[in-house]
Amino acid sequence: MIERLNQLSLYDFIELSCGDCSVLLSPDEDINEMELKKRSSDLIIEYKKITNPSGLKSVLVDREDMIKERTRVLLFKVCISLIAIDAYEDVRETLALLS
Repeated sequence: MIERLNQLSLYDFIELSCGDCSVLLSPDEDINEMELKKRSSDLIIEYKKITNPSGLKSVLVDREDMIKERTRVLLFKVCISLIAIDAYEDVRETLALLS
């Protein structure tokens, strides 16, 4: 499997950025899809770090904010479930952690 950005041709990198992770594999190589996607993501981030460091930081901050908001929504769903089973003390503790 291709491990470094400099091992990719421009054509293969374009294919990779369009979602074709198979360009990272040798013809007879078989690897876990999750590991392949992680390697793909790492190479794209490495490229962005070289070409536009401030833009990459902005993207990472946006992703972090999105994850925080998803976490808050999930915690509110948990609170609704706790209310349904009359676990009000647990709801109070959970909401206290959010503030």
